[in-house]
Order: sequence, then structure tokens, then C-alpha cells
Amino acid sequence: MGVNPLPSIRILNNEDIPRILAIAHTVGWTQTAQDLARMLRYAPDGCFGLELPAEGDWTGGLGSTAMAFSHGEELGWIAMVLTDPALRGRGLASQLMEHAIRHLRERGTHWIKLDASDLGRPIYERMGFAAENVMERRLRVAAAMPEPRLAASLSLSESAALPLGLDRRGFGANRELLLQMLREIEGARMVVVAGEQGYAILRPNSRGVQLGPMLSESAAAAEAMLRWAIEQAGDRTLQWDLIRENDAARNLADAYGFETHRLLHRMTLAGVDSPPPFGGSVELVYSIAGFDFG
Repeated sequence: MGVNPLPSIRILNNEDIPRILAIAHTVGWTQTAQDLARMLRYAPDGCFGLELPAEGDWTGGLGSTAMAFSHGEELGWIAMVLTDPALRGRGLASQLMEHAIRHLRERGTHWIKLDASDLGRPIYERMGFAAENVMERRLRVAAAMPEPRLAASLSLSESAALPLGLDRRGFGANRELLLQMLREIEGARMVVVAGEQGYAILRPNSRGVQLGPMLSESAAAAEAMLRWAIEQAGDRTLQWDLIRENDAARNLADAYGFETHRLLHRMTLAGVDSPPPFGGSVELVYSIAGFDFG
């Protein structure tokens, strides 16, 4: 009598996108096929899936995923940790998480981070992750533009070069390749505040448009970019993922009618022994790139 093969971990590819989307949409996530294609292109050796044999009502195939992205040696980011609801409780996501962590550690990654739900947080804590910040997903449906809160006349440019120095000071790691990839998204736009005081990227998503990343040296510059983003969004829903500990960002979100839709916990784990302190400044980060990339 034949023996069913054991679950096996493998690299994901573009042929897996429909199946990944099916799992993601089942649990309420909103990634598009284009989003997943970009992830696979960004980390071709870091996107993992767990293949399971047929058993009972399970017809076999890809049952769980996890993706590990590298932002230079300073930071590794884990996202898309998904398991088909029919297979929960078997530790599949934990197996893939451990595999993704090993992958990043083998690359000498100093720090490993992720954004966790309330459900996932205790699982990641058992793996050694520590909570760092609270992330808020804010949504704004088209509404009247309020009067400016901060008196400032700032020049904005949609043709300026990306201020990579500002991004690195805020984010803490080199993500030039990621930012270039985000700018190449069809329909994406970028604005830079004169003097490289700030920049913001606006891009389409499955709900409407997404603001992020947005980094700024002042609340006035951030407000100028936010008003630009609201004007560009028009009657589409505008999504903004911010760090709760940035008071200026949260105050702007409240003033411009963004409502909290979801909360996640940013968590961190040392990737090497005695890693150097991680840089970055929460005060500069008015919007993250999203839960997928940090």
C-alpha cells in the first residue's frame, strides 16, 4: 500500500498566485494578483509555500505561505503568513515562519520584523519576537477637504528624485529597490517637498488608492503631501497605514477624517548575535509602505 508524502516546503512562483489569492481573500486580506507578482519578483528565493498531500476533505496542494524580504543586511521583513482555514491548528504557519527566519539568518540579516494580528502575536512571541509599535490602518472615504491645520506654503514636485537619505533616516535600512518597484506600479505617483523635506508615494490598491510610504521632517510638510494625496484620490477610498506612536501622523489622520479600520503589532527579532542597534526614526515616518513590506 502506498504512503502519502509528507508536507514539503518549496519556493513559490507565479503559477501559485491564484491559489495564494484564494487563501488571502478567504481570510479577508486584499492583495491583488499584481501585488503578489511584485512580491515574488522582489524576493524570488524568499517566498515559501507548504505543499500538503490529499487527506480527508483536503484535496491537496498549497496550504500555507510565508514571504521573507530583505532590505539590505540591516533588516529582513516577513509577510504573507497565511494558512488555509481548513488546515489551521496543525502548526503549518509556524513551520514556514521558522523556515523564513532561518533563510534571513543565513543571509546575515541583523534584525527581522513583521506586523502581527492579535491572533498571531502570542505565536510570534513564543518564537522570540518582541512588540515594538502599534500600526493603524486608516481609511478615508471621499469627503470635503478640511481647511489646512498648519500655516505653511510649500512647493511640491512630482518630478524630483527620491530622497533616499531621508528614507533611510526614517526607515532605518536601505530600501531603494523596493521604492523603485513601488514607483513602477501602473498608476503610481510620487511627490517630493521642496528641499527634500519629505516625500510620498500614492498607488492603486484593491480598495482604491494607498498612501505610503510617506516620510516628512515636519507636520506641515506631511499635511501638504496629505492634501495632495486626498486630491489625487478623488472619490476613491484612501488607505493610510501609520505608526500609532507618531502623534503628528495620528493627529493629521483624525483631522482629515481617516477612520481606524485595523490594528497590527510591529514585532522584532534579532537575526544575529549581538546585532547593532537598529536605526530609524518613528517621528519621520508618517506612513509605512504597508503591512506587506514595512
